[in-house]
Amino acid sequence: MSDTASSPFIDRPRSMLDEDSEFNSRQLISNLQFQISSLKTEKSLLQQNKESMAEKYEALLITKNEEVVSLQNDFDYVFKQRDELQSKYDNSQQINGKTVESLQVQLKDITERYDELKEEHEYLNSDFKKFCRDNNQVKSDLEFHINSKDQMNEKITSLQDENKSLCKTNDELIEKLNSISEQLVSNTQDKFSRNLQEQNSKLQRTNNQLQLKVDSLLQHRTSVELLRQKNITLTNKLSSLANLEEKCCKLEIENLELSNKFDTFFKTIEDSVNDDTSRTNESVVIEFMNKYKRLQNLNLVLQDKYNQSVTGVKNMQTELSNMQQKYSEAISKVESLNETVSTKTEFIDKLERQKLLNVKEIEYLRDSLKKLEELNLKRSKEETNDKSTEQYMTNLEKLVDEYRTEINTLQKQMSSQEIQSNVQSGSKRPRIIDNGIQNDFKSQVSVLEKENLKLLSTIKNLEYNNKTLGEKLQNLESLDNKKKELHILQLKSNPASQDQLIKQQTLDLLSKENQEMIETFVKNKSAHDMIPKSLFERQENDKLQLQTKIDQLNKRISRLRDIYSQKSRDILSVISKFFGYTIEFLPSPINSNDLSSRIKLVSKYMNNKDESNSAYLILDVNSKSLKANGSLEFKTLCEDLVTNWIREKDQIPCFLSALNLSIYDKYVS
Repeated sequence: MSDTASSPFIDRPRSMLDEDSEFNSRQLISNLQFQISSLKTEKSLLQQNKESMAEKYEALLITKNEEVVSLQNDFDYVFKQRDELQSKYDNSQQINGKTVESLQVQLKDITERYDELKEEHEYLNSDFKKFCRDNNQVKSDLEFHINSKDQMNEKITSLQDENKSLCKTNDELIEKLNSISEQLVSNTQDKFSRNLQEQNSKLQRTNNQLQLKVDSLLQHRTSVELLRQKNITLTNKLSSLANLEEKCCKLEIENLELSNKFDTFFKTIEDSVNDDTSRTNESVVIEFMNKYKRLQNLNLVLQDKYNQSVTGVKNMQTELSNMQQKYSEAISKVESLNETVSTKTEFIDKLERQKLLNVKEIEYLRDSLKKLEELNLKRSKEETNDKSTEQYMTNLEKLVDEYRTEINTLQKQMSSQEIQSNVQSGSKRPRIIDNGIQNDFKSQVSVLEKENLKLLSTIKNLEYNNKTLGEKLQNLESLDNKKKELHILQLKSNPASQDQLIKQQTLDLLSKENQEMIETFVKNKSAHDMIPKSLFERQENDKLQLQTKIDQLNKRISRLRDIYSQKSRDILSVISKFFGYTIEFLPSPINSNDLSSRIKLVSKYMNNKDESNSAYLILDVNSKSLKANGSLEFKTLCEDLVTNWIREKDQIPCFLSALNLSIYDKYVS
């Protein structure tokens, strides 16, 4: 089909080749013209940049000349101040000479006083050593008494245990004696005691349960308090951030003030330089620097002299302060020793008083023991026939004898202060009461009921506090979450803050560059060192900013390409669904970036056949040609339809729809 000359499916006719060559030449000419115009614009921009740089440097030279004049005026002012400082220095030297003489007299007095205080200190030190020895002896005695006290406490506990066992045996004997006469009463009392014991056990259980609840509530309360503390720390951090912002504003204001001072300083330097038209700028600057160096040397010499005098005065003052400190330390030591002496005398008086009281208590206890013995003798005479009472009395007599021996040993071993406490603990013996058990149970029950009520009230209060604190915690947590969300929204992709950061960086770099340029101009550096590093840093920063912009634009372009490809896929799928052809844009052989000149059309109804891989149409918009690729049947079918619809009627859409219908009739139905 491609061999026939009149066929519309020729790959590349001769007229089309001529048109392609003309198109390529025109495209080359347009590209060259565009490059020439871009070079011209770049040349004009470079010329404008050159002119602006020349104007800037001329303005900078004018400003620097003005600054040199102000510096000259400042140096005149500095010379005047130097003369005034010289006169002040002479006056201060005279005053310092007089003060040195007076200080020497004071030093002699202080040395004499120091010798006297040294002697007193040695005397007090010897006394202090004596007191330390006495104190060590007292400590050793105290340790001995403490050890003896511990031994006596152990003996007392053993005696108390024996006393309890004896009381139990005594109670058993009394119960055996009264069992015959009071059986009914004892039965009722036993029942009552059992009931009380059961109630006591129940109350103890409830008490334990309530105690566990209280512990859990206290733990919850501690956790709530910890969360509250965390909240307080977060609020403190927020306040500190606000303070830091205020500090930052203050520092910016101080920076502006310093820059103003810097400008005024340069103006004074310019004023100080004489305006001679005959001299050049370099000679003026050299003269200015020489004067400045001379003034620096003079200032250094005067500063050294002044520092020497100041150090001498400071040394004298430090010696005086050291002497005063030593004197105050000696006085404080004397006062502390007097206080220790007074406290020890008071302690000795107390010990003597306690000794007298202990002697009186011992006599009282002996009298009470004698009375008890007499009562026991009377009872033994009245109840000679009762064996149990005799045993009871013998046991009591043994107990009294043991107590008597214990009291004698305590008198010998215990110190005066510790005897009183031990005698009091030994004298408090448990009384033998018949109805004591019932009273003890009743009192325990009443106490436990009161404690139960108190614990219930505390539990209710703690539960209420827990609820209120939980609500407050929830409110605080919700507020914190809202604040965090707001803070994140404020920080996330904030272009204003980013722009401010970039501006601040450029401002800092420009100010640094300006300072270094001024330094190079003032110090009169060589041409090799005229270009500072800050200029390179500023250019690098500009490059980085441009690179970030380029990266952002590239990201945006890639995002738009993805969106475009996705949308084009959607459109092509819609076209293939409703019009019956899948469309694919092919790059042109002349320009690979041109994707709209050649279109590949594949019928939707050819997808189920093996021929679908090679049966398709290519429509070239620029060359206005149509090419069929596939089998002979497909090409003949296309030829018939082309003669009918394109050559005769010039209707390409009808040709495409007729081709689709014929493919459907042939392959699908």
